[in-house]
Amino acid sequence: MVDRRKLRQRAALVGALVSVALVVAILLGSRGLRDFDSALLPYAVATVFLAFGVSESRLHAACRELNAKDSGIRLGRVACPNAARS
Repeated sequence: MVDRRKLRQRAALVGALVSVALVVAILLGSRGLRDFDSALLPYAVATVFLAFGVSESRLHAACRELNAKDSGIRLGRVACPNAARS
């Protein structure tokens, strides 16, 4: 049984880290927003939210698959709660 609270917290943390990394990449790529076109702001915001959602949902799905198969205990560097230990 997956501890859903821990899984949600870890997935939200991973999603937040991915979003922060994307914002940093945007800031670095636009030289501190000097070369950032304001017309692209809605696309940038949507992309950050999308990155959060995709990374969070993929972590949920991967942990559920690991727990269903009872194999492995880690997904990269993120430990899945209650995965079987081999």
